[in-house]
Amino acid sequence: MSRSLPKDPPGRLEAVGAALYGSACRSSLPAGLKVSRNTLHEWLSGAWTKARRDIDGDLIDLLDRERDACAERGVEITAIRRQLVGGRRS
Repeated sequence: MSRSLPKDPPGRLEAVGAALYGSACRSSLPAGLKVSRNTLHEWLSGAWTKARRDIDGDLIDLLDRERDACAERGVEITAIRRQLVGGRRS
């Protein structure tokens, strides 16, 4: 069961970043959100109130992209596995 997300944007940024990228969250999250590291640092420091972006919307878009990428990777892995399993029977 997943934990509930923090109510504040910096907490949600940290939680989503950790879920997607683990300990590499601070270095990978800016690229995922298509912002600079400085912008992410400002948001995490509380400057999110000045952001002219929908941070939650950006997080939702990022989660959707990552989910879709994982699904595609799963299909590719399954296809490779099937070839290996099929090749063992020959």
